[in-house]
Amino acid sequence: MLFNCVKVMRLNALIERRLRGSSPLTESSTPSLAGLVNELAEFPAAAPLPADLKARWVKEMAPLAAVPRQRSSAALGARIAVPALLLLLAVGLLFSRPVQVVFAQLLGYGYTEETGFFKLSTSYLLSQPVTQEHEGENLTVVNGLADPTETRLWVHSSAAGLDYSGVWLETADGTRLPVQHFEVTQPGEAQLAFASLSDPTQDLTLVFPAGWHLPLHFLSGREWRQQTSGLGKTSTPAATSGASACIAPLGYQVCVQGAAYSSEGMQILLVSGANHSPFTPPGVGSLTGLAATDPLTGDDQATLSAGDEQASVSLSSSAPAVQQNGDNLEQTLTLALPADVHGEAKLTLPALAASLTLAEPVMITVDLGTNPQPGQNVALPADIQIGGHTLHFESASISGDGVNSLRLTLVSAPLEAQDGWVVGRLELGRPAGIADRYGSGSLDSERRLQVFSELFGDDGQIKTGKLELPVVGAEVLLPGPFTFAFPLPDAAAAVVQSTTTVVSGDSFAAQPSATALALNAYHSTGAALQAGDLLFTVVHATTSDLYAQSAQAGATPRLIATLPGQVAQVHIQRDRQGIDYLAGTRVDDSVQTDFLNPQLFSLRFDESQPRLLAVFPTGPSSLPGGGTLITSVSWSADDRILAFILGGLQSAEGNYEQKAGWVNLNCRDSGDCTLHYLDLPESVEGFYAQQFSPLGNVLIYSATVSSPNYGDVEKLYQVTFDANGQPGEAAPVTQLDSASESNPRWLPDGNSLLLTCEDMGGADVNNLHLCLWNLTTGQRTDLLDLNQYVEQPPMRNFELSPQGDLLAAGGRNGIQLFNRETRRSIRLAYSDYISKMDFNAAGTTLYVLGNTGKSIEAVDLDQMVMRSAFTLSGEGNISWIGVVR
Repeated sequence: MLFNCVKVMRLNALIERRLRGSSPLTESSTPSLAGLVNELAEFPAAAPLPADLKARWVKEMAPLAAVPRQRSSAALGARIAVPALLLLLAVGLLFSRPVQVVFAQLLGYGYTEETGFFKLSTSYLLSQPVTQEHEGENLTVVNGLADPTETRLWVHSSAAGLDYSGVWLETADGTRLPVQHFEVTQPGEAQLAFASLSDPTQDLTLVFPAGWHLPLHFLSGREWRQQTSGLGKTSTPAATSGASACIAPLGYQVCVQGAAYSSEGMQILLVSGANHSPFTPPGVGSLTGLAATDPLTGDDQATLSAGDEQASVSLSSSAPAVQQNGDNLEQTLTLALPADVHGEAKLTLPALAASLTLAEPVMITVDLGTNPQPGQNVALPADIQIGGHTLHFESASISGDGVNSLRLTLVSAPLEAQDGWVVGRLELGRPAGIADRYGSGSLDSERRLQVFSELFGDDGQIKTGKLELPVVGAEVLLPGPFTFAFPLPDAAAAVVQSTTTVVSGDSFAAQPSATALALNAYHSTGAALQAGDLLFTVVHATTSDLYAQSAQAGATPRLIATLPGQVAQVHIQRDRQGIDYLAGTRVDDSVQTDFLNPQLFSLRFDESQPRLLAVFPTGPSSLPGGGTLITSVSWSADDRILAFILGGLQSAEGNYEQKAGWVNLNCRDSGDCTLHYLDLPESVEGFYAQQFSPLGNVLIYSATVSSPNYGDVEKLYQVTFDANGQPGEAAPVTQLDSASESNPRWLPDGNSLLLTCEDMGGADVNNLHLCLWNLTTGQRTDLLDLNQYVEQPPMRNFELSPQGDLLAAGGRNGIQLFNRETRRSIRLAYSDYISKMDFNAAGTTLYVLGNTGKSIEAVDLDQMVMRSAFTLSGEGNISWIGVVR
């Protein structure tokens, strides 16, 4: 991520609004429906649902889905859709030693150590391992799995430091599928991921730029099963007294679909989905934040027992995860059961969770009065109904200092399980006129729920009168225990040896390395830059157009030049007669845009073409698809030094690495620049935002260091460059072990910094502030309490006005403006992830670019009005904006 400020302000609290599935809610008081549930519980998971049973189900469920519940005088009613049940188990990726395969065929699923469980009907498996040898080294593709979502390969290599970043799969017609991402699991072993294959059975070749060429052949899941049919035994879950391989609480079926021995222990596959129930499962987005414990007893242990043996795993400490495979939700649990145990096994889970979507919001209405104040108790809101359960609120209070924060908190009475479930958390929509500082806590140890909302509106004014908090959904917890019974597979026939195909080294052929961008696409219009112009770049497939636009509303952009490459960043030289710029390969998604494999150019507008100054290293890479990127860059005030942080590198152990470096730009004339790297203290584990002083050659950057008392903390370091462009020793700006400082921004005086400060280990939980730091005196002044912003969506872009009085923090769907003088803040709504911002010279206008790169907005900071500055109607994307000063 560009400018990794996630930790910086704790503004990046991991609060994402979950997407919720919907389905009708069953009631235990409906006898005919309960009968259907019992039938489903005994129904084989892999078989189709009989037509008569499906018809009965639809007939019973249609009234519940269509008829609103009766409203009582004490609460608002709502039509609701049935919670989609989610399991509370961990998914683990297992990587094995070369050539050993463990097989278990259960109810349409296969299993190997590398792949884990997979669906035979939609998957393709590598027919056998393939090895190539060259000059005493060897590379082996141990296993491969192709399914509708992606193609994965497991490789082992004897060559140290093998570069996986430029690898591709090549089809017989020459089509290349570049590696999308990879993981080095341990030295010499890696997992590679590619796009899904239109025809996995076609001839394929795995190609490494270093020269490795390995032909691959995949078998369909059924062909693979036939090929390995003598290597394992089928284990079909069977019903036993008091339990079965399937359960159906609230009518949503969950089954043990597979069990297999592996080197890590017993692997248990649980599956819930549309093929086991007439309900539609939720999307992956709703599978976060699942409960790991029984809300009534606190039990978080999943237990597997067979005979006299028993194994348990903590669902809370093992970070349970869920995967979606087509219509199914799948989870794999690993339990350390001895391999010599066989016969019937029982798996017991302490609780399950579900998502409940309300067809119509239920309103919690609170009367705040005419002048809400801290410490004030307000009238309790009326009880509300969630899925037929009553939520009664016992307290309603207002807290905060009334200046930076004013928060309403509602606390419910203890909740009890009814009809086999209890509300575990409420999902709130945005209250009218309130910024993104509202929500609900999860069920606490006393089984109470908290609902909260800040009372400052979008306009910065305090909300008065009636406040309506819309409840749009809930997380529902189902206390257990829930028990599944099934036979264990026979471990005696499970481990087999596969035959490996050895490929001749004659096909080993090194691929040509990447070259610098060709410069013949350059074109200049001769137009000049003017002070106050808004400058921006529009990227196309192989070139970028540089435009300048007058600050006057409605002005038409002027094309300055067409530049070779996809431009990521531009620096306007001090005399406005030229630019430096970074260009790479644009890779984007809905959240952010990166430019991989960057190259540095310099351009004087009176010259015939740009000059290539440097090509940054491309790997080994840890990024999807390979390549590296510049995560932070800053030019010195005199244009002589470029400081950069190069990210996406991968160590020999497969870890993500960064390098902080600099370029002496006296090389502009010759075009022969050298990349230098800073000698950083050993205590520095990572580094992020960096910025040169506006008056000199002092570089400040934010780094992660390990504190003996407080773990990883953010600290500021400074590096001073001398007259020859050589850096001095990196020195810490502050010496406090108990404070974390990050995200520095220079004030115009060149002697003070605006930053975020977090006091570690203190008794006061309100320990996050916007601070002013004087570098001469070492004095810190806390300007603004930031704790109220912890639950906002992530902020990743920070810009300070030229006057130093306004800090703009941009993230998802909003901009937070902090005024250093008034010590107040205001939030502006925005419909996209924010990619780039810049102030005009007077600090009266803020220009904003979203990640989609189709428009630039201008915010009038006097009127707090946002208007369109430019909209791109043709092809391409806007990649960068800046103001000519």
